[in-house]
Amino acid sequence: PYSVVFAGSPPHAWGCGLSLHACNPKATLRVTNFREARFTSAASSEAWYGTPFDLFERFCREFFGSGEVSGERHVVVAIAYDAGLPLHGIEPRRLQRGPLLWAAGYETPWVAVSDAPIVVDQPKPLPEESAAATAEKAVKLAAWDASQHERAVRRALDYIAAGDIYQVNLAYPLRATRLGAAWTLFRLMQQLQPVPFGAYVHGGDFELVCNSPENFLSRRGEWLVTRPIKGTRRRGASAKEDLEAMDALRSDPKERAELTMIVDLERNDLGRICEYGSVEVTSHAEVETFASLHHLVSTVRGRLRRGAGWSEILHSMFPGGSVTGAPKCRAMQIIDELEVGARGFYTGALGWLRSPEEADFALLIRTAVVDAVGVEYWTGGGIVADSSPAREYQETLLKARVFLAGWEEAQRR
Repeated sequence: PYSVVFAGSPPHAWGCGLSLHACNPKATLRVTNFREARFTSAASSEAWYGTPFDLFERFCREFFGSGEVSGERHVVVAIAYDAGLPLHGIEPRRLQRGPLLWAAGYETPWVAVSDAPIVVDQPKPLPEESAAATAEKAVKLAAWDASQHERAVRRALDYIAAGDIYQVNLAYPLRATRLGAAWTLFRLMQQLQPVPFGAYVHGGDFELVCNSPENFLSRRGEWLVTRPIKGTRRRGASAKEDLEAMDALRSDPKERAELTMIVDLERNDLGRICEYGSVEVTSHAEVETFASLHHLVSTVRGRLRRGAGWSEILHSMFPGGSVTGAPKCRAMQIIDELEVGARGFYTGALGWLRSPEEADFALLIRTAVVDAVGVEYWTGGGIVADSSPAREYQETLLKARVFLAGWEEAQRR
């Protein structure tokens, strides 16, 4: 247990192209509620008291120390979406899988960092199948069906029409009681869809298989960067069809409006912890291409205010705007009302800190959580005023294709 592998495809990947393989942590932190946690090291096991983000900052401070660090210490942290609910006045539901926050500190000789991507396996094409075939697989595992998701989308559209929100992200889980090794699923998903933020994390009683394309937050010294994603198109079967899909995504007013709303939200979140006038959008609505999908991506950055630590950063930024909606607080209330249960790690964050001032966090989307009960994988999308309920359901299937193909193959191994 407690082994981690971080593998991404540059340029916008872990550490701009670094890879990590670590095991045997020197210390771990497990936060299971909003009042206390368990800190464990070779020397002791003790209760810590405080809020999840305050305890995480304390963990980093004690592990990295107060002076210069050598680059031989690394902290990995997984944060559940539900850890952010009390920040917005929402009573958390009972988590079904994993803790609110889990962190581990690794050091030499149990750490290997490379400036080349870890080649888990040679990439292979995603099997071609119809939307109907994907839907048939998903229905067998989904917590709700097309009609239920479309009903939730229509309710969200009612809230938008009433002026409660401009946008909300709605999702539902796929669940299965059978799975081969989680490591096998990680390898398969990496083969089928190499992404900037791939990771495997063994947290003791849970495992994360992260196949995320999205950067929640990066820190480089005094600068914070976030790269929200909105807008999805399936890749074309030919070069011509692929270009047409990219052009259609780039020019789609619904997709651009969805992204623009979230960029404004992220600017506001960064503005609370960054120096006045330093927050800027450095790129907007660029198309990024992955093995099976195209996405629209923007980049927002700001210069961190002097003295702000990780607790303050996470209090301001978490959860990510692209997986909640705008305004964030009201969108999260509607998510809590309409979805089937606690999200857990889905749309939380997975971080790799190479020092207190150099870190990358991925949004935990396209991510499977594996434990003794089985496997859970959430899929969803953003709802805006001109969203079509049927089209939104189809987009959830598109985002689940890699998981479904990997899960199906894992059963045969």
